[in-house]
Amino acid sequence: MAKKNLFPESAMLALLELAGRIVRFFPDRMALSFGAMMGMICYLVDGCHRLEVYQNLKIAFGMKASSAQIHRWTRLFFTNFGRNIVEFLRMPNMVPEDVKRAVNVVNGEVLDQALAKGRGLILMTVHSGSWELSSLAIRLLGYPYTVIYKEQERMPAFSALIYQYRQKAYASCGGISMFERGAGARQLVAALKRNEIIGMVIDQGGKEGMDVPFFGKKARFSAGGVRLALSTGAPICFGVIRRLNEGKHQVVIEPRIIECPKTGSKQRDIEAGLATIASEFERIVSQKPHEYMWMYKVWKFDDHRRTMILHDGRIGHLRQSQSVARAFERELHSRGLKSSVQEVSVGYRSMFWKYVLLAAAFCAHCLSRRMINRILHRGLSAEALAGVLSEKPDCVVSCGSYSAAVNVLLAKEHQCVNIGILKQSVLPANRFSVVILPQHDHPRDVRPNERVIVTKGAPNLIDKEYLSVQVEGLLKRFSHLKLRNKLKIGVLIGGDTRDYELSEQLMRIVLAQIKDAAQALDADILLTTSRRTSAKVEQILMRELKKDARCQLLIIANRENVAEAVGGILGLSDILVVSGDSISMVSEAASSGKRLVVFPVQRRSVVIRDEHKHNKFMDLLTQDGFILSSGPRTIGKSIYDLAKNKIHLQTLDDSELIRQGIKRFI
Repeated sequence: MAKKNLFPESAMLALLELAGRIVRFFPDRMALSFGAMMGMICYLVDGCHRLEVYQNLKIAFGMKASSAQIHRWTRLFFTNFGRNIVEFLRMPNMVPEDVKRAVNVVNGEVLDQALAKGRGLILMTVHSGSWELSSLAIRLLGYPYTVIYKEQERMPAFSALIYQYRQKAYASCGGISMFERGAGARQLVAALKRNEIIGMVIDQGGKEGMDVPFFGKKARFSAGGVRLALSTGAPICFGVIRRLNEGKHQVVIEPRIIECPKTGSKQRDIEAGLATIASEFERIVSQKPHEYMWMYKVWKFDDHRRTMILHDGRIGHLRQSQSVARAFERELHSRGLKSSVQEVSVGYRSMFWKYVLLAAAFCAHCLSRRMINRILHRGLSAEALAGVLSEKPDCVVSCGSYSAAVNVLLAKEHQCVNIGILKQSVLPANRFSVVILPQHDHPRDVRPNERVIVTKGAPNLIDKEYLSVQVEGLLKRFSHLKLRNKLKIGVLIGGDTRDYELSEQLMRIVLAQIKDAAQALDADILLTTSRRTSAKVEQILMRELKKDARCQLLIIANRENVAEAVGGILGLSDILVVSGDSISMVSEAASSGKRLVVFPVQRRSVVIRDEHKHNKFMDLLTQDGFILSSGPRTIGKSIYDLAKNKIHLQTLDDSELIRQGIKRFI
């Protein structure tokens, strides 16, 4: 049963028919100038399609071309597309002399070489240049020609118009047979047996197509041509039409002739053949990118999503970003999508440019993508710029204020989801898709909403699966830990920050308390330092614990890089003792499900930049029963009370809050 045209489609059909009658009265040069002008108007007013073309070009050529070049190709695409539309509307009046005058075929002898095999020929092309004219030019070379077309199911009025115009043009140029994709298989096989040429446009394969790599992502190409070649033995050639100037075109037949090999696995043969063909067309399209039909979702069926983490150089911030990126990945995987994560270090040319980018991020909604791209080029270091523009991410994640501006600008540039963790400098929450604020960093004037997620602790990677992997890795390095089935006290020692310091005197007191508790409980000690631990504190640890029989593991992070140190100790230990200098480290320990003692470190000065926030974090986690705060001289008693179950603590877990916050953006 034929589909009825809706009113907008009928109106569009009437409008196009009227436009066709008008442009067919214009001289060639005037008609093409009119088409270019209309294309430029569309470029200026049709922001939706302009963005789609720009983003597609960005994905395909972001690593190879500058932003200015991509913007230039975007403009050229619209003027070229306008000319294509005009040439299509003039097709019904075209006669062989018009086609011969407008289109020249290069490497036509390749067609003869392929047809000499006597098995017909499948000539493939893509939606590039004024592709409707290429069939007419090939037919006028004298070859019997059949084309495969795809009906526009969503726009039957437009589809009917295309068919009508093609039919008139094909009839005037010697006759070209037309078959809808998926139908007429017997006639196609018969045409190849008669040693004829079958032409088909294979990109935009739709739901029936097959996924193949195309500019680094999966695009869907039509596999019918490869199936036909495999079943009949017909060779495959490639052709593309290119615009020259003043209405002149050149159909270039590529010299390569492909014979699809048969390995015994039909599906594998089809996939391999189609991948080879897509690779050839990727090379061909790269020669004149602005002539390809980028005004559609090229990678609509691509199931791969990319997350970019902006790293500000602080390990704690990086781990928080990694935890949110992992939550994003898990939600993707639950929906059958694949993902990858890329970490990029953020650096500015100077502090002046850092504040310029911050100002630009504040008013990013008023800036064009071209302006944003220029600001990024001017303000970021060469290494950072190469990283952030290396690919188009689907999600950008950053932690802290240092990289917040870059996050906002990249989200505008790439039109993607962006997630900020912790307070984002002066930037409002509406500059981000989601802002994750631990309760200690949550301003009173900002209420939790669909954009603002308030968590109890800092986001982290700790869960049962992560700890299991880390424990396995640590036991491979230190197999002797498997042999001792004793209570284990894990100790995570941080170090100096801008506001706090871990002194030698404090460390001596803490060590004495831990050793006494281990003696009383007949427990083993597993200890690791951090990169921030001072050399003097490291010396104390080495002197006090190196020969202590109860210390079964002592890792000095500045001397030995053990990636599984923290996670492995968290997983193996029954009780944890953690220095309170790092909010991230305390949050990780509180999320491990182990009994946790946190001891405070000393302030550097009377006035501390983050004192209120730091103290608020410790107080809130203590009040909620996630940690046990203890003074240096009472750590031993705290360990003993936890070991004897005199005090019970809860496990910190914000994962579900974070997952619910980001799932609506996938």
